[in-house]
Amino acid sequence: MKLFLLYLFAALIAAANSLDCDCSAEKECPSKVCSVDDAGGSCISAAWNYTKNSKATPVNFQGCESNKASFDACKEGDLFFTAGKNFTWNFVCCNKTKCNSRLPEVNTNVTRKVCPTCFVFSSKPCHGNKTNCTGSQDYCLTISGTYQDSITSSQDFFGQGCATQAAKILVKGTNMTFGEVKMSIATSHIKKATDGASLVHGSIAFTVLLPYLLGLLLDKFLY
Repeated sequence: MKLFLLYLFAALIAAANSLDCDCSAEKECPSKVCSVDDAGGSCISAAWNYTKNSKATPVNFQGCESNKASFDACKEGDLFFTAGKNFTWNFVCCNKTKCNSRLPEVNTNVTRKVCPTCFVFSSKPCHGNKTNCTGSQDYCLTISGTYQDSITSSQDFFGQGCATQAAKILVKGTNMTFGEVKMSIATSHIKKATDGASLVHGSIAFTVLLPYLLGLLLDKFLY
């Protein structure tokens, strides 16, 4: 009887210190619920949208994230990455019971920050045109590696686009698993996005001054 009470007490303590999250990975979570240590764990909701062979494919994941994992996706906060229209990857973390039932909400407000944006399923890089960023995506990320899910077999990819500061965790050699989604990072470079407005103003100023400068040069050589 004492042993039973001891086990029961331990189970109650464990339950009190755990966080329940919605889980979409059927193999790992047949009950559609997972639990993680409340001391440092989080619920995570992630969404990928990519275009391959002219077909748009959405992939979603809800689950648990432990800060003791080899890769802690929630370490730096919510991550949003937009590589143009052909690839987006967003995930948010939260710390309340089943707080990850909804997909990440993307702030679509256009800002003055700009980054080159492009995405290809290839080991060869693409070269994107500069595009205005949205929301809190004020960093430019250039990244390559491999991607696979339940629909797409392991593929090389290369992408450039706007990202949040949390994308700094995507360093070379990082391996991530979110249910059926597996990603490995081969190269990664992130930097602060430039202000598109300042670039525009600079080009306008140059255009205005160019005739004046040419006039000075002609005056110098002709007289």
